[in-house]
Amino acid sequence: MALVSVLAVSDTFLAEPVSPELILVSPPEIARVARAQLQDLRRPSIQAPAPPRAARGTSGRALELLVVYLFCLFITLGPLVFALVAIRSGAPS
Repeated sequence: MALVSVLAVSDTFLAEPVSPELILVSPPEIARVARAQLQDLRRPSIQAPAPPRAARGTSGRALELLVVYLFCLFITLGPLVFALVAIRSGAPS
């Protein structure tokens, strides 16, 4: 493996912007040139998220959550109850 010196790195070597992850693992000479390129880039402004639409009543959400909890409880405990009933009734396995 050949070592890259600062003389071998020119501005034309990194014609496209380099990702920040590559800057972290690059040799110091290349990282310095890449950081200089990243500082020249304009970053788009980030807009604040739009305010949420009129939310439904909280009772609707509470009902949906209750239905989900009951469904999860049923699919978890249902097979256990069926197995216990089958064992108590003496059904052959």
